[in-house]
Amino acid sequence: AGSLVERREDLPMTRQAARELPSRNVHLGSHGRSHVPLPALPIEARRSDIELGRGDVAGLSGGKDVTGFAYPHGEWDAASRRLVVDAGYGWAVVAHEARINLKRFDRFALPRMGVGDWSGPVLLRALRHLPAR
Repeated sequence: AGSLVERREDLPMTRQAARELPSRNVHLGSHGRSHVPLPALPIEARRSDIELGRGDVAGLSGGKDVTGFAYPHGEWDAASRRLVVDAGYGWAVVAHEARINLKRFDRFALPRMGVGDWSGPVLLRALRHLPAR
């Protein structure tokens, strides 16, 4: 059996790195605390999951504002969307990949793109090939 060598850049983010991450160009977001798809939970459990997840990220980042939300597993419905809005988030992402239509979009159901360990040119190429919605 071969040995697995961990590279430092592949390890989870440290608390110090999390505190340094937010900036003018980088905003923090959270998931639900349990990562259970929100529509599978009763309303009060959803509310708690959304709020506790936000608190966890704020704690890790040294109290920085957590402005965004990613629906766990990309699953959401109107009630979940309303709870995210009511919790004070400024935006939320779902799991499908697409370009944002600037004339018509819902900032609480924004598409997102999965990104790998890519170079800048590879990321730009992937962005150019996103489907329109």
